[in-house]
Amino acid sequence: MGAFTYIQWCRRTFNSWRGCKKISSGCAHCYAAAGAPRNPKVLGKWGGEESGTRIVAAEAGWKAVHKWDREAKESGTYDRVFCGSWMDICEEWHGPMLDAKKEVIRINEELGYWSTSPNAKGLKFDRDLTMDDVRERLFIDSIAVTPNLDWLLVTKRPERYRYVLPWLTQHAGQYRDRYWENVWVGTTVEDRAAKTRIDILREIPAVIRFLSVEPLLEDLGELNLTGIHWVIVGGESGPKARPCNLAWIRSVMRQCKDAGVPAFCKQLGSHVITRNDELGEWPEPFGHHESERYQGAPVRVRVSDSHGGDPAEWPEDLRVREMPRTR
Repeated sequence: MGAFTYIQWCRRTFNSWRGCKKISSGCAHCYAAAGAPRNPKVLGKWGGEESGTRIVAAEAGWKAVHKWDREAKESGTYDRVFCGSWMDICEEWHGPMLDAKKEVIRINEELGYWSTSPNAKGLKFDRDLTMDDVRERLFIDSIAVTPNLDWLLVTKRPERYRYVLPWLTQHAGQYRDRYWENVWVGTTVEDRAAKTRIDILREIPAVIRFLSVEPLLEDLGELNLTGIHWVIVGGESGPKARPCNLAWIRSVMRQCKDAGVPAFCKQLGSHVITRNDELGEWPEPFGHHESERYQGAPVRVRVSDSHGGDPAEWPEDLRVREMPRTR
């Protein structure tokens, strides 16, 4: 956590905690949830309060954020940080927050000091740490003081942004009433049922509002992109990846172009399907296919990149990776 990332649209990732509960079709093959049983010390246990856990980032991770900010300032850049790849920033959780040893973390409210030791530094610890405490540290002690980092937040629960973002909450004091220039807010739209999240996101004040249309699971139909500043699109990857039709990706990309919204095609996915008459668009030697039918699509296309993430293997019209203009 916190190192450089292979996610093409950001430079780094940070997870203030690890763990989440699956709530929609896009969560079915979540890579983090799939990896949790193999690495429970780092990722914890996926699920709700009845069975899951939430593992808080180690102190080294929190300190690294400030180092990234200094490095970005020295290089004259604004580095993008995705928060988070192993969490949902808007999750509502009332269970305990744990360290990597699965011990409950407690807090001294006066000093804001956390520990699992009842006698650390001779302090009295008033109560168990909550997810809201961790979120407050993320926003106030990390995001607010790292002006050279652009923080990209993504959620499947956009209705909770109003209870999470400091400029919208009642208790935020000096941080209330104006959105922060270094915070982008996004939501996932994986299928038609999730399109209602776009309307919710549109009402959230932010310098950048964006859609993560991944994993794209069906044709989304018409999209209202009013008030949306950026769209990421991609098919599902992994051994159980569900099919992604190139026509679905093209529809999203076309609508972005028509609306003047920057689009970023991240990947085609591990199970790409298309029509026979589109195969000629593929660069050699890619685009070879099997005679396979799936939900009315005649062929499955195979590329060498297991995620379908190498633009050199794509039809030229999909090699689009635009970013929104900010600072």
